[in-house]
Amino acid sequence: MILQNGKGLLHMEMGTGKTATAIAVAGGLQTRNLIDEVLVICPVNALGVWKKELEIWWTGSCTLFHVRSSKQTIKTDIPEKCVNQPHLTCTLITPDLAARLNYQKNDRCLIIWDEIQKIKGASTKRSKYAEKLALSTPYKIGLSGTPAPQGPLDYFGIFRFIDSTLWPMTWTKFKGIYADWLPMPRQYIRTKYKNLDELKERVASLTFNIRKADCLDLPSKVRQIIPVNLSPEENRIYIELEHDFITSLEDGEYILADHILTRLIRLSQVTGGFVHDSHGEIKKVGESKLLILKSLIQPLIEAGDRITIFARFKAEVTAIEKELKPLLSVHTIRGGDSDSKRQKALDAYAKSSPGALICSLGAASEAINLSHSAYTIFFSLDFDLSHVEQADARNDRPGQTRPMTTYFLLTDDTIDTYMYRAVVEKRRMQDWIGGFIDSRKD
Repeated sequence: MILQNGKGLLHMEMGTGKTATAIAVAGGLQTRNLIDEVLVICPVNALGVWKKELEIWWTGSCTLFHVRSSKQTIKTDIPEKCVNQPHLTCTLITPDLAARLNYQKNDRCLIIWDEIQKIKGASTKRSKYAEKLALSTPYKIGLSGTPAPQGPLDYFGIFRFIDSTLWPMTWTKFKGIYADWLPMPRQYIRTKYKNLDELKERVASLTFNIRKADCLDLPSKVRQIIPVNLSPEENRIYIELEHDFITSLEDGEYILADHILTRLIRLSQVTGGFVHDSHGEIKKVGESKLLILKSLIQPLIEAGDRITIFARFKAEVTAIEKELKPLLSVHTIRGGDSDSKRQKALDAYAKSSPGALICSLGAASEAINLSHSAYTIFFSLDFDLSHVEQADARNDRPGQTRPMTTYFLLTDDTIDTYMYRAVVEKRRMQDWIGGFIDSRKD
C-alpha cells in the first residue's frame, strides 16, 4: 500500500534498506507520472549516504541539490543508467535548516523524512514545520528504525505529518485518549497508557514493518550486562545527590542538583566518574567504570580486535581516549565534528588492528557502517531508545561476518540500571505496536 500510494511509515530495523526502499517508492510514483521531484529531509550525518544510495539505486538521470544554507546550494548531476527513464530532481536538506527556511514544495513532490522520530514532539518548531509542510503534497514517507523512542504517544507527530486523517484531533485530545494523566503543580504526569490496541490498529494501516531476521542472514548478537561497583567516594557523592540534592567534593567545591532534570544528569555523570560542580567545572570523582572497561577490552586488544565504545558525556569520551591511547590505536567522534573529520576517524579505525572508536552517543548513532567491528561497549546510556538502538545497530548490518557482542557497563542500583530498564521497556512497547511481537505483557 505504501509503495502504491506514496504515503506511510517505513518502520524497518537499521540495516534493512530503508533508503533503497524509499527510492523505490519514488521510482514507482514517477513511473505513474505522479511526481517529478523528491525532497529528502535527513540528519546531517546521512546526507552523504543519501547521495551514494541515489547514485546506486536511481536508474534514471537525476539532478541532486544539497541545500547547505540560505545562500549555498550544491548541484550534482547523476548520470542515467537506463535509457528513456524519466528525469528526477532531488533536494537534500537537514530538518533544522528546512524549518528555518520554511522550505516548501508543490503537490508533485514526494517528501521523504529520514529519522522521522525526531518530529515526535507536538509543539517543537521542527514538528510544527512538518505539519505545515505536509499540507503541500499527498506523498509523504517517514523512515525510522525507532519511531517511538519515548513511548506510544510519539506516533502523534509522525502521523500528523504522514496523514493527519489517521487521527483528526489536537495533541491534547490525542494524549487524553491514549494515556491517563495526573495533575501536578505547573504540569501533568502520565500515569499509564490506555487504548493501545486501537492505536496499534491505526498505526498498522499506514506502516510497513520489517526486521533484520526477516531479510538478512547475519551472525548472532549477544548483549551482556557488565556490573560495576562504585568506589566509596563515588557512592557517597551519588547517595547524597540522590537524597539531599547537594554534596561536597574533596576540594571544597559542591554540587547542587535541586531540579529533577539536573539531578538525573548529575547522577548519571557520577556513575561515569565525572561531574560538573556549582561553577560548571568538570571534576573527576572516580574511575570505577574506566578500570572495568580496561579489563574488559584487554583480551580483545590481545586478539587484535576493533572495539566501538559509546559514551554519553564529553568528559567520558576524553577520559576513555586518554586511558586507552597507550594500549591501542584510538579514534574519536564527538558532537560538532565536521563530516571530513568524522570520515577521517572512520577510515583510520577501519585500518586499525587493534583499534578503538570512541563515540559520543548522540553524535555517532546514525549513518555509520561499522560492520568490520564485532564488539560494542556502552560506557554510559541515556533514556532515548533511538540513541541506544541506533548505536547498537552500527555493526549489525550487511558485511558483518562474525558473531557480535554488546556490553553494557551498569553501576549497581543506580540510574544506570533504571535507564537500561527504561530502554528495554520502550523497545518492547514499540515492537508490540509496530507488529514485531504478537503479545504484550501488562
